[in-house]
Order: sequence, then structure tokens, then C-alpha cells
Amino acid sequence: MTLEEIQKALEDFKANLPDNTEELKALSEKINALENNEELKAQVSELQKAIEEQGTVMAKLKAGSGSTESKTVRQLLVDTKALDKLKNREQSEFEVTKTVGDVTTANVVVATTQPVMSILGVAGQPYAVNRSIQQSILDEVDMGSSDKATIVYVDEVEGEGAIATTSEGNAKAQVDVDFKEVTVNAIKKTGLVKVTEESLDDISYMAGEIDRVLTEKLMIAESLDVLTDILANATAFNLTDYDDTVVEADIIDAIVAATVQSELSGFNPTAIAMHPVDIAKFQLVKSANVPRITTVAGRMMVNGLNIVKTTQITKGDFVLGDFKKYRVRRYKNKLVMGWDADDFSKNKRTIIAESRYLKYISTNEKTSLVKGTFATIIAALLKP
Repeated sequence: MTLEEIQKALEDFKANLPDNTEELKALSEKINALENNEELKAQVSELQKAIEEQGTVMAKLKAGSGSTESKTVRQLLVDTKALDKLKNREQSEFEVTKTVGDVTTANVVVATTQPVMSILGVAGQPYAVNRSIQQSILDEVDMGSSDKATIVYVDEVEGEGAIATTSEGNAKAQVDVDFKEVTVNAIKKTGLVKVTEESLDDISYMAGEIDRVLTEKLMIAESLDVLTDILANATAFNLTDYDDTVVEADIIDAIVAATVQSELSGFNPTAIAMHPVDIAKFQLVKSANVPRITTVAGRMMVNGLNIVKTTQITKGDFVLGDFKKYRVRRYKNKLVMGWDADDFSKNKRTIIAESRYLKYISTNEKTSLVKGTFATIIAALLKP
């Protein structure tokens, strides 16, 4: 009973009793003392407030108005943290031979029982090419960045005339140097993955693995594109100075001759791209050529050239030269997650990987690149 209710009961009681009753007088004094007790009034007020708040909570629970938020911490990470990370990284040009499926929990075989402590991971799988045995041509070219999707560079073209000795009183030799502006537009490589939210929630490493695979596939596609363009711009081996002169000519002899052709163009070749099978051929041969193969900081070199081991070049073929003359300028790299078509109704997410970059080489510097076929060059070098 509150103080107000006690006061009202007292008034009713007074109305039915004589005013001079001693008992009533004593009771009235006690009530007045309670009304003037500020500490007691504060305690009663706090108790009333707590009871009211608890009643409100209980009423909401009874009415079913409590929160039913079902998002897990993993979902919140995918929605916010992961998205921010991914978005700071055109349809895929990756070739497939079957229908591409969505990533669901059915794609992953998870042990039915897990030990008390376990470390989950994914072993590298050989999709297109496996990075673990590859070196990328991108490691050898001149890599840079651009803040524009289109750039213009000045290309030097071989002009007319040459420097010459001039006698006193005679006209000087005239030399012509030609330049032209060349416009380069960014190339776009893309790929996407459709993944269910269940696989993101239930498989702890899924988000990270999708990130890794898409990023690596983009790198592989870029590397193949750049290597293909380098081969298109390279000069075919045509040096004849060593024809029919080499006893028991082999792959390394072919490399030495091709290196000379690049040097005669006025360049210092830095690397050679070869198929793993061809590299193994001169590794397996026990001959006087062995000293021409060296390993520096874990990197194999032949005739002073870094070896780019890659299956992206045809077995039996090669390309060498000063790869730093070939420019690649990265414009944008991103990974974006969102909903596509009916993704929302199917509880899926679409993750898109995109890379945009520019590539070019000056006309005068193309002769630094030499390409050829080992068997053809060896046949030309071989002494009858």
C-alpha cells in the first residue's frame, strides 16, 4: 500500500471516529512522520519504478514482441567487414567445359565428428594451373599503377638518317627522330561465384577460400594475357651466325643464340619463359652445359636469365628478352559481394572479382623480345 492509499484510509477512518480519540491522534502522528521521511519515500519510488519496468518486459514477452534477430556473428562479418574488404579489390573469361555450379554446403565434405581441437584448411587444387609450381610473367615485367582507365604515351619510331663523320666545311649528317602518341585503354578481367549463406555460415573458412581462389584466378588470367601479348610482339629467332657450327647442340645452346639476337638489338635480356618439361630437359642432361645453369636466391637462371617456369607457354617454345620494357599499369582491383537476380529468395550471395589494367610496349623496344622453337633452332645450330 502506498502512502497516498494509507492517507486516504486514514481520512475515511477519521470520518467515522471522534476527533479527540487518543488512539487516532497517535496514529495520525505516525503517518505524518512517514510522510516526512524522504529516504523512505525515495526507496518506495525506486521499488515502484522497478516493478513497472519488469511488468513492461513481461508484457512484451507474453505478447511475443521480443527480438528474434537470427543473424550470427559470421553473417555480420560477411555483411560489413568482409564487404568493406572485398569491395576494395567484366564476365569471366575463364574457359569452362561444364555448367558452373553454385557454392553450397554440398560442395564441401565435412568430417561427421571433429576432434576437440582442429585446424581447418583447404589444400591447393589444380584449377587451370596451380600457382604453387608456377612463376608469373608479371614478376618480370615493369609493373605500375594508373589512376585513369585510358592513358596516352609517346612512342618512338625509328626515323631516317644516321650519325656520320663529317669533314671540315661539309654539311652535317641529318638525323630524323619520329614520335607519335599512342592511346591505351584498360582491359577488364572478371569472374563471379554464387555462394549460399549457409556455406558462409557453416563452413568457417569458406569466405577466405573464395577470396583466395578468385584472386588467384584473376592473377592467372592476367599473366596469360600479358604473356600472350609479349609473344605477339616478340621477334622470331632469325640469327644465322651460328648455323651448322655447334657440336651436339642442345636447349641451352639455343638459348645462348637467342640471347645474342636480343643483345644485337641493343638490349640486355633479363628473363626467359619456358615450359616445365623443357626446363627439366637441360636439368637432366649431364654435360659441359651444367655450369651455365645457376640458382640464385632460390631462383633458377640459365645463361644469366631468370627462368619463368610456366605452363602458359607451349611446350617446346620460349620467349626471352628484357621484359622490363613491357609495361603493365594496374588501374582497379576489387572483389564485390551482393545480390543478383533471385539470389535473395534463394538465400545466395554473388561475389564478383574484377581486375582492370593497361599494357603496352614501345615499338622500338619490341626487338628486345625474341621467341622461337627449341627444336628448330637446335637443328639450325647443329654441326653436320
